[in-house]
Amino acid sequence: MTPIPESQLNDIFCSDRSGHIYAAGGSSGTSMYQYDIATDVWAAIPALPSDHGNNGSCTVSYEGWLYVGTGSNYKLHRIELY
Repeated sequence: MTPIPESQLNDIFCSDRSGHIYAAGGSSGTSMYQYDIATDVWAAIPALPSDHGNNGSCTVSYEGWLYVGTGSNYKLHRIELY
């Protein structure tokens, strides 16, 4: 598996049923990434409007939205995926 573009580990991590994994980059910041299992490629997706920090979570809805609960400022963000 290709390493994620940011080297620091973050616990915000989830997947969907379409062969993708989603992960926050670094221990702080706003970057989010999507990994495509079929192509073994990480791609940056729209950044969050605030710091994701650590101790957050994420999930993907069946309507195509990525929900990210931040650990640093207790906010819930939504990113449209498809």
